[in-house]
Amino acid sequence: MVRRVGVGLPLDLRGTRGYYRVSRDRGFSANRESDLMELTTEQRADGIQQIVLSGRMDGAGTEQVAARFTEAVAARPPRVVVDMTRVSFLSSIGIRLLLSNAKALKQHAGRMVIAGPQPLVKEVLEIVGIALLIPVHADLESACSALGPPDQAV
Repeated sequence: MVRRVGVGLPLDLRGTRGYYRVSRDRGFSANRESDLMELTTEQRADGIQQIVLSGRMDGAGTEQVAARFTEAVAARPPRVVVDMTRVSFLSSIGIRLLLSNAKALKQHAGRMVIAGPQPLVKEVLEIVGIALLIPVHADLESACSALGPPDQAV
């Protein structure tokens, strides 16, 4: 059920997750393809583990990728870049996933950086001060360059 609230924004009253969500697009559907969170990993030629995230890192989206994200980081590659160019929304649970895995990686002499967040996601990252633990870079190339060669991962 979708109701109009406030300044013309529809309010989605999905009962399955027990939360309310305001959506700016009027044609909101709880089952649309873009609500799905996707994760792919790639071992780059330079030895950097690249994790590509796509979708909304809200409660449901983060739940969809959390185990695979943690598994990719738990393999303890010394250098990890998280490509967030296709992440359209980031909630506190998504931030928690990033921070907990970056801390675990750091304990094992590894390093994580974030690449290419969209403007709204970048704003959230700046507000919470995530750059103190996970550097945020405008694009993938600058993020990979910041990781440096394998012997400088710490």
